[in-house]
Amino acid sequence: TAAAAQRGTPAALAGRLDAWARARFRLTRLDAAQAPASVAAADWADWVATLERLRFAPATTDDLTAFAALCARARTWSRHV
Repeated sequence: TAAAAQRGTPAALAGRLDAWARARFRLTRLDAAQAPASVAAADWADWVATLERLRFAPATTDDLTAFAALCARARTWSRHV
């Protein structure tokens, strides 16, 4: 999380993660109700909801921790797609 803090705000980083997910799964936009075939629906819905919170809700003190957790989950998906 310290490295992430040096690269931008959690909202900006979440925007980059959104772009990565759209490119990785060839999606026009992220939709919590439309999980890619390789990702469990509940896991995807939670991930998208957290990503949206980071991008659009007021910042909180745990945003970098939440962002790191999103990245950890995304890394597992990138290995299986």
